[in-house]
Amino acid sequence: MSATIFTSRELNQDTSRAKKAASRGVVFITDRGHPAHVLLNI
Repeated sequence: MSATIFTSRELNQDTSRAKKAASRGVVFITDRGHPAHVLLNI
């Protein structure tokens, strides 16, 4: 399982890529350089 980091802007611009990354592992979403959210696949 790998971890991926997306900025909020990257998430808004390419949601499908973030969803694919979540299928491979945890996705951390940052807001202004600080961790803000985690995206997980069920």
